[in-house]
Amino acid sequence: MKTLISADVVIVARNLNPSIFSQLWLVREEIVGEEDFAENCIYSPMLTQVFTPYFQLLVLPEKLQIALTDKSIDDPKLVIDKVISIIRKLPHTPYTAIGANFHWMVAPDAPEDFIGFMRDLFVKPGTPLYDKFSESNARFGAYMSKDIFGARLKLDIKPIHPIREEKSAGVAESLRFNFNYHLDLEYGEHIDQMLEFLEKWDLMRRKSEEIVSAALSGIG
Repeated sequence: MKTLISADVVIVARNLNPSIFSQLWLVREEIVGEEDFAENCIYSPMLTQVFTPYFQLLVLPEKLQIALTDKSIDDPKLVIDKVISIIRKLPHTPYTAIGANFHWMVAPDAPEDFIGFMRDLFVKPGTPLYDKFSESNARFGAYMSKDIFGARLKLDIKPIHPIREEKSAGVAESLRFNFNYHLDLEYGEHIDQMLEFLEKWDLMRRKSEEIVSAALSGIG
């Protein structure tokens, strides 16, 4: 079983001004619909946080983040359009890096199979290091990285144990596959580089799903 639980774009910048992102500016620039603002939005000189039915916007002096909600997580056009609209309206901001993140929940179909599932994925029998973690309560993860799509892909895999409330609601243990595609921006060409990066959003999302599926296919 695999589920995409969150996806977002993060842009790292220097001296980004959160106060620019007022409700009036966001509506006027057609980034947020007038009726789409939630009641818990925050606007201040050091922080802007906007909640809508389709995405969440966070602006700090050092970064800008747009995260998709459950309603739009499968809509690559939404995040691309919103981020492109913002960076084109603020072209002189000193952006330094951009990243795309996809977080997948991965678990066996039967919760009681989780330990065997995790060991099949990570443990090579007879390896001295793993032999030191042979207990049934041992847990495993991994870190991997490579260059792809002109960026650096970093994959961090960790076991997640449900908190008490989740466990009582039937939420089982799972692995979190956290994909980060990172690109450092070259001075003077950051807008074109970010546009090119964002055009690959769907490729990056599909590649993350492909990797998760490959991991699941090797189990059993």
